[in-house]
Amino acid sequence: MFMPLLTELDIFDRDLSYRHAAPPGLTAYCLLTLSFTMAFTQQTVTSDASRGFRVLVIAAGACVVGAAAWGLPGGRLDLRFLLLALLTVAVSSRVAVRIPQTAGRITVADTFILLTLLLYGGEAAALLACAEGFCSSLRISRKLLTVLFNGAVMSCSTYATAWALRVAFARPEEALAAGDAATLVTAVCLLGLVQYVTNSGLVGFDKALKLGQSFWQTWRRYYLWTSVTFFAGAGAAGLLARLVADYGFYPVAAAAPVTAIVYFTYQTYLKSVETAAAQAAMAERHVQELNRCLAEQERVSRELAESREHFRAAALHDALTGLPNRMLLMNHLKLAVEHAKRRPDYRFAALFLDLDRFKVVNDSLGHLAGDQLLVQLARRLEECVRGTDTVARLGGDEFVILLSDIEDYADAPRVAERIREELARPFHLGGHEVYTSASIGITLSETGYREPEDILRDADTVLCRAKANGKARHELFDEAIDGRRGSRPTVREGLRQTE
Repeated sequence: MFMPLLTELDIFDRDLSYRHAAPPGLTAYCLLTLSFTMAFTQQTVTSDASRGFRVLVIAAGACVVGAAAWGLPGGRLDLRFLLLALLTVAVSSRVAVRIPQTAGRITVADTFILLTLLLYGGEAAALLACAEGFCSSLRISRKLLTVLFNGAVMSCSTYATAWALRVAFARPEEALAAGDAATLVTAVCLLGLVQYVTNSGLVGFDKALKLGQSFWQTWRRYYLWTSVTFFAGAGAAGLLARLVADYGFYPVAAAAPVTAIVYFTYQTYLKSVETAAAQAAMAERHVQELNRCLAEQERVSRELAESREHFRAAALHDALTGLPNRMLLMNHLKLAVEHAKRRPDYRFAALFLDLDRFKVVNDSLGHLAGDQLLVQLARRLEECVRGTDTVARLGGDEFVILLSDIEDYADAPRVAERIREELARPFHLGGHEVYTSASIGITLSETGYREPEDILRDADTVLCRAKANGKARHELFDEAIDGRRGSRPTVREGLRQTE
């Protein structure tokens, strides 16, 4: 519980967290010992702050040991004390009861040292604490300074606790033996408090020097939680002291086998609890890992869906204008033909549009200006039709408008006229005002189309006718034109060469 910090390579052994404080009222012997130690320190110890602090603690521990040996009441020491000392030094320091859900533990050695303090006084307890500190430190470190420091810390903290009890109770052994429960609780609280304040304060100061951090930061991080183990160990010592006062030492010692059985049962229970907690933690980590995998899969699936949608849109739309391309237009035309076959009242019209003098814009202002013109034209065409209609770009300066489910075939020429009026407004291309017009070929569903390719073919035919008749106009397809289809490619090629 509250044994000192074992200061080799910053090792903090929770089984050996000792408390220390400067003992009050030292004798002249203590002063001489301190002077000798300080003189020795000036010759052998470097200027390292932490090392110097440990040497000071060792000097204070030497004073405490000297004062405790000088004032040791030899007449009170008996076989029970020797038995208790032997158990403390040889056996009990190796046995610790862990406190669940914390990093602290109560060592039986700590409890026996405080029990010695309550039964035999602070001097005997300080000497026993120093011996136990040396033995415990040797199991962890072979450095002389570390071993001496831990023993000094143990003796100082125990001696400080004894003096605190003497201040509170004139004769603490008699007061606790004859006192009531309130006296015992007060003594236990005082034991835990003094041990906690002195030990965590001085050990925290030593660690702060080693880490180069502030005392408060170091103490709060490493020693704040140890208060539980201080008070638990003090409570165990107080309970044992009261049992000894009520029933005697040997009846309490006779209960040691039962205590050992309870201890090992408790250790087994703790191991099972730790195993269950480890399994629960592993399951929790597994669930968290699964959740992360599921989230990652969902993210990848979402990105794949977005990617598929992006490529699908790119495959069906014109990259420059964002309008449907030839593939998507053919799908819409096919749907329109199927609707017309099933519904006699379903009407649609296709407008094939080609800009007049677009080549002049490209040659005079450049292809960038030509692209800007096509983009602006696409936006104007979209404004001339309904949301259910389709405006598509086939390529170059060729556009097709599909008017779906119209009420009257006369709607198609009206839309063509609206487009012609819209194109009469100037286009602003990089600081230039450009005027253009378009020729439009119109075909209607009343012709009885069975394939979407036939619609584009007839619309292109009347488009060529519109261009041949002077451009900037629209023409309707009729059966009379259908007989001259064979000459259409030649006429179309001639019109392109004259632009």
